[in-house]
Amino acid sequence: MDFSKVSPIDFLIAAFGFAIPIVLAIGANSVFKVIAKRAQAATGEPLRETLAWQLRLPIFLGSLVLGFYICSLSVRTWDVDALRLRNWSLFEKWLIAIAILIGFYLAYRLAVVGLRFLARRAGRDPSDYLFMRKLAAAMFAAIGLITALNLLGVNIGPVLASLGVAGIAIALALQDTLGNYFASLSLTMDRTLKIGDYVRLDSGQEGFVEEIGWRTTRIRPYGETMIVVPNSKLTSSIVTNFYLPENSVRVYIDFGVGYQENLEEVEEVLIATAKEVVMVVPGADTQFEPIVRFKEFADSNITGTVTLRAVDFEMSFRLKHEYIKAVHRKFAEAGIAINYPVRQILPMPVDVPMKYPAPSEPRDVI
Repeated sequence: MDFSKVSPIDFLIAAFGFAIPIVLAIGANSVFKVIAKRAQAATGEPLRETLAWQLRLPIFLGSLVLGFYICSLSVRTWDVDALRLRNWSLFEKWLIAIAILIGFYLAYRLAVVGLRFLARRAGRDPSDYLFMRKLAAAMFAAIGLITALNLLGVNIGPVLASLGVAGIAIALALQDTLGNYFASLSLTMDRTLKIGDYVRLDSGQEGFVEEIGWRTTRIRPYGETMIVVPNSKLTSSIVTNFYLPENSVRVYIDFGVGYQENLEEVEEVLIATAKEVVMVVPGADTQFEPIVRFKEFADSNITGTVTLRAVDFEMSFRLKHEYIKAVHRKFAEAGIAINYPVRQILPMPVDVPMKYPAPSEPRDVI
């Protein structure tokens, strides 16, 4: 190429057109780096996982594309035959295609930051979203590549058909895995469960939620065991969460006293005992007023229920345990009887006449 007709000023304009976006991008990267360090100090999250740090590389790559485009605007006006005859329209299409790929890369990074934010907000480990990150990366890469190829005039029909067939095959092969994974996302988004909650399934199992993984949820009952439930089954079950809408839980203690007892005295003893117990038992709600309600005339006793409240479900067992011991002691001191059912068998007298006379002739049995 003969550049003898190109003035030094033209070279400077082209150089500045290429360098200015890059210099601005370097300055912006320095600012984002400072912002990322401040975000790390304020929130404690890793430096490379902050939003400001994730924006640095896409901005720098975008500045390179912008620099090439501005430089080309100056170069294509030079009095050089080889440059004037070049297909600048195709060159611009390539730049736009690369810019589209960078844009999808930026969208992927923003999606990763969003997933990490949701994981921390839900109290989960961001590594649980590793599968989702890989899926998002593949999705953004495929869409960006197809868009860029379509812009360049490449026939993407066979590619789309191949991707469709491959997607169906993968979906069928990973049907259970994907079902469990998206069920875990549903649990996280709905916030029906979180680590530490005490839950009971409609199948009867109950315990504390230890971990909500991407495939299974681990529930720890009282004892040295662990219940592992697939997330897809958990989302389709009826789950009772004793920590919703709040951690405090009411404690119901059934009782029964003999028919000969003074119910006014019984009620006074039960309330006084409840007020004493809640003051000494850890986890009892001292602000809750105990409630005594008689229920029915049962076979052996007049039955009723005492209602207390604990700060959480785990402490309700201790509160109920201590209250039953205290009531048993108080009833003994006050002479209040708790009857127990007795079954008495009376023999039938042999000389009792039959209500109907016996038949004179035997009947046929069919």
